[in-house]
Amino acid sequence: MSSISRSFFTIKSVLGVNKKTIDNEYETMKKKLSDMSNEFQKVITYVEELPKTVSNISGNHLNILNSLHLCVQISEGEEAKMEQISDTISIFQKMERDAARYQGLMNELATPLRAYGQQFKELLGRCKVAEKRKEDMEFYNERLMEITKKPVNRQKGLADAQTDFTYAKEKYEWLKQELIEDTNKLCKDFQGVVLPVVRALMVNFTEVMNGMNGIWEEVPKKVENLPSNGINLEYVIKAPGDSMEKETNVQQRRIQLYNSPMINQTIMSQPYIQQQPTFNQPPQNPMPNPYIPPQQTYQVPYGNSTQQPTPISQQPNTNNNNMCRANYDYSAQETNELTIKAGDVIKILSKEGDWWIGELNGQTGQFPSNYVTLL
Repeated sequence: MSSISRSFFTIKSVLGVNKKTIDNEYETMKKKLSDMSNEFQKVITYVEELPKTVSNISGNHLNILNSLHLCVQISEGEEAKMEQISDTISIFQKMERDAARYQGLMNELATPLRAYGQQFKELLGRCKVAEKRKEDMEFYNERLMEITKKPVNRQKGLADAQTDFTYAKEKYEWLKQELIEDTNKLCKDFQGVVLPVVRALMVNFTEVMNGMNGIWEEVPKKVENLPSNGINLEYVIKAPGDSMEKETNVQQRRIQLYNSPMINQTIMSQPYIQQQPTFNQPPQNPMPNPYIPPQQTYQVPYGNSTQQPTPISQQPNTNNNNMCRANYDYSAQETNELTIKAGDVIKILSKEGDWWIGELNGQTGQFPSNYVTLL
């Protein structure tokens, strides 16, 4: 029954139903201990990270130089350039070895600090025990109060309740007092530890910096042998607008090639695309690859003819009112062209050559004749 009552009391404490007594002396001690533990743990963490920071100075430089060396090797560069990079790499390799020595020095400092910091963790662990005992004390105190509120002739179990409360209180008070004394003792002892730690930090870092400075004395001579005209990074590849990646440049090259009298007889004809595909039976490749036309007022469409269309301004003005329907989409590449969609009905104004002139939605322009069917 006592175990059940104790468990129920714990639940009420968690839910905040029970009124907890505030022990200001204990709470002050615990906050001081917790704050000291947190900050001291940061000290240990930073000491452990210091060697990595120093190592990164040389390590990151080495990574850059090794990649540059490989780039020269892959690009089949001059052997002299590779040797100069290798000489520079050797400097940072020496620095990296010196940084490894710093790792050993800091380990000699971090190890005792970790052992010292363990005392803060142990005291915080004892605080959890003290808080559990404080809860026991409050439970037995509540039981004792319930009995004493009854009439004297009905105060059954009063002596046992008094004994339980006294025992629980002593267990809590004695541990609490020990925690207060140990916390104060540890904080006072820390005052004698802090300055030696500061000195060790300075001495160790000075030693590693002196070693690196000695290594760095080789650098000025090596720098003199390197170009001093600055970094000149130019764009040396074909510009995007001029690349054969663009379909328009491919078409322009073909036009120039086929119009050359020197080699025109040896060039195979362009691939053939049916001029008048039916609406219900489109060709195998009904959608030509999108392309950007050359900087002209016209372009040759896909087909077997290389006849260049006449610009709109030079097209004869006919009164042909034929109509046609677009079989495929075509996006205008020049200002004198029409954008058409499959199904559009276009009024034909002229049917000269491969590019016809028509009117659609109040706009007049050229469109490829093999994209439409006459109505």
